[in-house]
Amino acid sequence: MLFFLGLVLFASWCCKAPEPAEAVPGATAQSYEGSGRVLSLSPRSVHLQHGPIGDLMGAMEMTFLLRDTLDSAAVAVGDSVRFRLVQTSSGGLQVVRMEQVRQEQSDLRKVV
Repeated sequence: MLFFLGLVLFASWCCKAPEPAEAVPGATAQSYEGSGRVLSLSPRSVHLQHGPIGDLMGAMEMTFLLRDTLDSAAVAVGDSVRFRLVQTSSGGLQVVRMEQVRQEQSDLRKVV
């Protein structure tokens, strides 16, 4: 009987589903780097025309949420920017860092 109880406890421990990355202490969220041009901006979101973002997505226009602590006043509509995205717990993408770059430093490819 004790052997059976031990076997059941072991099976429940080893077959447990993995916890999401954000729930594991010390784990970091997946992040992606990109560059683009600001098409519109609000305190909570930014609409970008961006180049390819790694293997995540190709060049396109897209609106992203901004992290609450990000100062959207640091950039303006028309600015070329570099940015970092992280995946949120709901699966969306959020800009956690964004900085203005001079036009000649931008590696944005024209979106067609």
